[in-house]
Amino acid sequence: RSAALGGSAFEDPQLQGFTTGLGLRDSAAEELQIENKKQMELLRIAADNIRLCMAGGLKDYKLEQDCFGRKGLPAGQLHGGHAAYVSAPEEVVNFICVHDNETLYDSTVWKMPPSISSVEDR
Repeated sequence: RSAALGGSAFEDPQLQGFTTGLGLRDSAAEELQIENKKQMELLRIAADNIRLCMAGGLKDYKLEQDCFGRKGLPAGQLHGGHAAYVSAPEEVVNFICVHDNETLYDSTVWKMPPSISSVEDR
């Protein structure tokens, strides 16, 4: 979920993720704004983690190549192993929204910079 949305209950909720503006626009929180090169690296890592979740979170699954060009590593070893840690797909339920009473829209708006306030921009 944090790869897609960004911040979670264990991080600043205004951290951006793959679907909430990481690499596209500045964070809503000035203290969370980071240089574009670092944003793009985090975006590529998030994309890898999303692919691993779509593959059922299988720790032995192997991405053909990760975002750093490494080949043939088991998914359980990629980026700290946070996205792939099960032996069978029925051992995990992946979701990105409607948790903690927040919808995808709520989470996205929370991460937008204050300069984006019109309905058209959202």
